[in-house]
Amino acid sequence: MRDDTLLDDQPTTYQIVDHGTKQRCMKLVSSDGFSYTKKKATQYTTYWTCSVRSHFTPGIHTHVHPADPGLTKKTQIYANTLNTGSSDPYQSASRIVEDEMRKTVTPTDFNLPKPANLVRAVNRLRQKMRPSEPSDLTFEIDHSYLEDDDFFRGDVKVDDARHIIFASSTQLRLLGDARRWYVDGTFKVVHQPFTQLFSVHAFIQRESCLKQVPLVFVLMSRRQKKDYDAVSNYS
Repeated sequence: MRDDTLLDDQPTTYQIVDHGTKQRCMKLVSSDGFSYTKKKATQYTTYWTCSVRSHFTPGIHTHVHPADPGLTKKTQIYANTLNTGSSDPYQSASRIVEDEMRKTVTPTDFNLPKPANLVRAVNRLRQKMRPSEPSDLTFEIDHSYLEDDDFFRGDVKVDDARHIIFASSTQLRLLGDARRWYVDGTFKVVHQPFTQLFSVHAFIQRESCLKQVPLVFVLMSRRQKKDYDAVSNYS
């Protein structure tokens, strides 16, 4: 027995999902497991075509691909996840996906989008929303992309090198209370014109939990002694 015969006894209903496509355009989804994208619109009529096979028009041809009974829920999850990722840029993509799946998914749902794919989709969307990465050191810092007004701490220039310091007031207070500081350098997470993400760590204790956490971050474009001296002495 074909899977889609389970849906044959039910009348087909349609729902428009805003931002339901990968291009964040409208998608029309039907209860029988098919979806459509808008081809064109006039003053009175909107024309839709199958999102899988663009030459399909309901009532003229039969679909040439299998139905997906969970498509409506899948499209809603995708659109809601990307909408939240766009409107709340400081919440982690994995948390957004986790919250949406917990809120939307029921025990009877199946063939749902993979959380890892949703996380990648949110991160790709956010990357498009951000300014392009600088190719040299002459760029200006756009403070509107920083959640806390005091997170940016300094722009240190040594000869033709440039180093940018970030830390919140709370992080600096915790660092000031620490007896020992630890430093670390990470290279793979940065791109030219920067060469290193330099960080200062300290151990923080909460009740019985003791953990080393990064408290100051420095994007460094060079790694000479005079650069580290300038960053360490900056105030």
